Amino acid sequence: MVDYFDLNKLELTEQTIKFLEAVLSASVDGIILTDNAQNIILVNEAFCNLIGENKSDLLETNIFIWLEQFDENAMIHWSELEKKIHLKNSIHDIEFKKTKNGVVRYYSVNASLLKRVSIEERGFIVSIWRDITERNKAEQKLKGSEESLRSSKLELEIKNQISKVFLTVPDAKMYVEVLSIILKTLKSEFGIFGYLDENENLVEPSLTENVWKKCEIKDKRIVFSKKLWDKNIYGRVINEKKSVYVNKFFNVPEGHVPISNFLGSPIIYDNKVIGILIVSNKETDYEENDVKLLESISDLISPILVVRLERDRIENIRQRAEQDLKNSEEKYREAYERANFYKSLFAHDIRNVLQSISSSEQIFSLFLNNPNKLKEREELLEIIRRQVNRGNILISNVQKLSQLEEIGISLKKLKIQEVLE
Repeated sequence: MVDYFDLNKLELTEQTIKFLEAVLSASVDGIILTDNAQNIILVNEAFCNLIGENKSDLLETNIFIWLEQFDENAMIHWSELEKKIHLKNSIHDIEFKKTKNGVVRYYSVNASLLKRVSIEERGFIVSIWRDITERNKAEQKLKGSEESLRSSKLELEIKNQISKVFLTVPDAKMYVEVLSIILKTLKSEFGIFGYLDENENLVEPSLTENVWKKCEIKDKRIVFSKKLWDKNIYGRVINEKKSVYVNKFFNVPEGHVPISNFLGSPIIYDNKVIGILIVSNKETDYEENDVKLLESISDLISPILVVRLERDRIENIRQRAEQDLKNSEEKYREAYERANFYKSLFAHDIRNVLQSISSSEQIFSLFLNNPNKLKEREELLEIIRRQVNRGNILISNVQKLSQLEEIGISLKKLKIQEVLE
């Protein structure tokens, strides 16, 4: 006959087990119980669903068998987890990652040492597994949004600084000031802010005194013809109309400052490259974020720079026109003065010729009816003939001087004494 008390105790135990099983089944989190040998002795359906296995396949198997299906660090994490539990009795929010069929899932594990009821239960660990994949995605998205917000804020600050420079700093210093902001932002040692002139020469007004002193290349310059820049990495940036970055040391000419890495971006307006931004010698590698930031700065600079270049072009045309006008005025003034000089010279000499002819004619008239003055009359006629010839020579010389002026032969003063000596 079975003891009534034993029957009640058995019934109570069965009810307790069923109650515990119901509690485990109701949990949305995966729950497993492992013994001191890391064998699974209890598991709920939620855990089975998390890892995609049947309960019958999991029970009485070693947990490391299943952890092998997680990432390569999963077994190491569990071993460390076990050690910490024995020291602290519990651990929280240990992350595990599992990849299956290209799909990555993340799990957060909280575990504690089960309170010992008997000697046999020593070292039992109950662990609660929660799928945090969606939470991680949300956190990453939030983190990305925060980084994007910080990046946008930084970008806005930089753009405001550059815009202020364009509005307040004269041309002579503007290029240097803008480049200084860019170098500080991208943590770079050297850089160039240059533009292409009307003849496609690359002009680099931003070369600072510091860089100029360090560069020991012979025949240093700030203007480079297309023939020069077209063959180097600048040409690649300009011709391909896209940013280029290289994270390695460059082979540079003797005396050139060493270049450990490089990032260049074209300044484009209306699909035409009008300038270039170059930074180099960053302590760490240039990355895509650096490229995006420099391109954003290039986009900001583009419409402002094109206005400045057009203004400078018009100013150069105006200055050339003024100089041409000044030269023309000078030329015509000199021509007018020479004409007056020739006129005065001609008038003076021709007056002497006419005066001589007139005097000879008057004396000739006095000797006209005197037969004894035949010789004198011949001499007077000879004087008149010489003066007429002199007049012709004078006219011819004036014509020759004007022809020299027309064909562009310049006249210059000479000291006749030096020539004669």
